[in-house]
Amino acid sequence: MSAIFQIPELFIISRFVISIGTGISFGSLMLFMQETSPTEYRGMTSFMSETAFIATIVIGVGFGMGGVFGKNLPVLTGIALIPAILSILIMIPLKETPKFLLINRQNRKAALESIIFYQGEKNDVESMLDEILLEIEDADEKEPIWHSVITVIKTPVLRLAFIIGCLATQTIVPSWPLLYLSTDILSVHFPEDEAQYISLGFIGANFIAGICGLVIIEKIGRRPLLLTMGSINTLSIIFYVIFDRLAFSEPNFKWGTVASLILFGVTYGVALGPIAFFITSELVVQKYRSVVQSMVFAVNTVVNFTFSFVTLPLFDQFTSISFIFIFVCPSILSLIYLYFKMPETLGREIHEVVEELEMKSGNEKKKRNIVFPKVISSSEIDKNQNYGSKNVEQNDKVSISSSEGTLDKSDDTLFTKLY
Repeated sequence: MSAIFQIPELFIISRFVISIGTGISFGSLMLFMQETSPTEYRGMTSFMSETAFIATIVIGVGFGMGGVFGKNLPVLTGIALIPAILSILIMIPLKETPKFLLINRQNRKAALESIIFYQGEKNDVESMLDEILLEIEDADEKEPIWHSVITVIKTPVLRLAFIIGCLATQTIVPSWPLLYLSTDILSVHFPEDEAQYISLGFIGANFIAGICGLVIIEKIGRRPLLLTMGSINTLSIIFYVIFDRLAFSEPNFKWGTVASLILFGVTYGVALGPIAFFITSELVVQKYRSVVQSMVFAVNTVVNFTFSFVTLPLFDQFTSISFIFIFVCPSILSLIYLYFKMPETLGREIHEVVEELEMKSGNEKKKRNIVFPKVISSSEIDKNQNYGSKNVEQNDKVSISSSEGTLDKSDDTLFTKLY
């Protein structure tokens, strides 16, 4: 409407609302994909969301070119309504995630139905629910959001997960300025029309690499993929700077900047970008997962805004050499930290990853007792609503055996003691 009736104030308001909605929905999508997928496909499903996102960028860049809809803002913005409306209609019948239902809502029956809805009928559904319960950490204790933020900062294992998430997303910060400003940057060596087509090719290579990444994400660990692709991604920026400088002496070197930019897009799409976005959700227990994920995205949003804001002025003032200081140096420092602290998450349950993080944070988990919150009541047990592998006695006491320990239930509350 702002484009049709030419109301700039409405355009600003709409962009503000869209920005808020995008931030919330993108973070929620990552958590949703992680919590509804089987462990063996967790990375692939999360990867698909980023690949789909890149696909929309490819379409947007293509439609935004001057020869397509770039000069027709009402059509350009109106096209986006079609997939948006379809997405909302598709999401209406979806169920809540199994982990949220079991741990936060303490509704085992609904969690069971959710697993079957998303993953189909399986023989080990009950054991999957028992595995999810290992993530419980005082889930019945509710606290304000700011208390949770303070807890994340004060707790070593949560703070480490937060730092890893921030530094993982730091490695992909150069992608946004280079994505949005690629045409302006390439215009130094190419006519504007050619620069637009090269930018489209850069994004297209990113998308194709993302499709290839779907094949390898569950075969190669997150850690080696992120560190390797992150290193090559950083080298591609260095190559761009070198070829950009050489192109002023020998014009043919300008094609080296194109190759460097495409290499940057390929390394981002094949692994670095998707993993950086979803890795945080694989490092944190259910209770604090959304909080830590939101904190990481909040920091990343501020950093992205800052770097995107200063990139073009610095480029105009100091040429591409400025990329070394604003992109290369932060990425190198981030990759070094991730090399020493980032755990492997491929094929591992969240509680296993958290245990490794506890050791890396200098807070190695020793023998301890964890009290799990109320999950089922006596009346529910009497109605034969099974809870794991149970031996129900007539004196209103339940003993649940598992490889992790023994669960005892007295009175009306079930407690779990892990050793």
